[in-house]
Amino acid sequence: MDAGLSAGTPSTQAPDLQSAAKKIRRLEDELAIVKAASALYDEQVVVPPKGSSQSSTGS
Repeated sequence: MDAGLSAGTPSTQAPDLQSAAKKIRRLEDELAIVKAASALYDEQVVVPPKGSSQSSTGS
């Protein structure tokens, strides 16, 4: 590979590719967690806070 005689990854790039693959796996794991948390949040019933500034006072 390094001599250009066969297809593949040169040995000088292998550590960078391994590092990138680990980072991609970590980011994919984080994305799955965020998606799961988002799904849980979407299922919650939103109750407006008491004393909201948008409540009518009858004036």
